Amino acid sequence: MLHAWREHPALRLALVLALVVFISACGFRLRGYIQLPAEFQPLHIQASGPARNLSQTLTRQLEQSGIELTSSTAQARLRLELSNLESSERQVIFGVVEEYEMELSVKATARDAEGEPLFTDEEFRAQRQYSYDSDNDTLLARDSLRRELREAMESDLIRQLTLRIQALEERHESNP
Repeated sequence: MLHAWREHPALRLALVLALVVFISACGFRLRGYIQLPAEFQPLHIQASGPARNLSQTLTRQLEQSGIELTSSTAQARLRLELSNLESSERQVIFGVVEEYEMELSVKATARDAEGEPLFTDEEFRAQRQYSYDSDNDTLLARDSLRRELREAMESDLIRQLTLRIQALEERHESNP
């Protein structure tokens, strides 16, 4: 059987192509890939206060996914407004090994091209927990872990936002 694969490179190529088609047909996407309906493009993102950093990350990911963006609200078919980005951290277990819970939340409003709200002040949240052993871990390691967790929470918020926007398309298609 292995001998047949070596003698027929076209067979190998056909199998690989069939596998790629099958995987993409079942909806597989690379992590971080964002897909937005054409009816919501170009998209304008507006952010205030601390939400600007999240907005920049979202903008970068949308651009990498080929989403059309605009800096003009007049040209936008969808306007996404981000506000009230809040982060919190609290200790949930005390002792030599301490456990902390981090939370990141943002409020978002989406408006169509006419300025009509599609959703208003919806809150999106992400949480992570981590342990810190004060006897064995350094503060530098703890800070590094906290940075990584915050980036993961930002990615989670972005995923939630894009899923919410995609749900608008599904609602629009079922109620023409």
